[in-house]
Amino acid sequence: MRRLILVIVILALAVIALLYVRSAKLVPTAATKKNNLADVDCKKHDPSYSGKTPIVTNSNDGIAPADEAVFVCTGEKVHWEAGPGVASLDIFFPSAQEWPFKGPFVAKLSGGPNKHTDEQEVADPPPGYRIKAFKYQIHVVTGARTIDLDPHVIPMGP
Repeated sequence: MRRLILVIVILALAVIALLYVRSAKLVPTAATKKNNLADVDCKKHDPSYSGKTPIVTNSNDGIAPADEAVFVCTGEKVHWEAGPGVASLDIFFPSAQEWPFKGPFVAKLSGGPNKHTDEQEVADPPPGYRIKAFKYQIHVVTGARTIDLDPHVIPMGP
């Protein structure tokens, strides 16, 4: 009988300890991801943001799959960089109506191993929009092949 009481006391203490640890958040729990903009933010809101938002190209994928859609805020300065193995890169936006940046429309932005594309300052989303996806084309040349993709830049406002 004493053993049964001892086992019950030990189990009760273990449950109490587990509940305390979880309530005190001493053990990290997995963040719950949502299928909406609740988990999306732009670099501008980081305390250590430098003012520049690079999109880095690479010789394997052109751009990383995670960068197929890049969320940016008004005022961020975006440029594309050539990563290791990239000989050149060209960025094409289809028209002035599909240009997510302040300043005049530029048909082609180019860069290479020692020079990123010219920086472009993100404009506010168009009137009537809170966010808008702008499709562009990227042409990456490596030593052995070319990679063509149709990713998106998505301004989210301030």
